[in-house]
Formats: sequence, C-alpha cells, structure tokens
Amino acid sequence: WMPELRRFAPNVPIVLVGTKL
Repeated sequence: WMPELRRFAPNVPIVLVGTKL
C-alpha cells in the first residue's frame, strides 16, 4: 500500500500513514 499511497497522494507524508496505522 506504500507505493499506491504515494501514487495516489505523493504530497502526503508519513502523517497519513501514521494515522492509518
């Protein structure tokens, strides 16, 4: 999901990842 997230929102840093985790 890391590459997909970057492709969907390359402007979103680890902030979104931390929130999803």
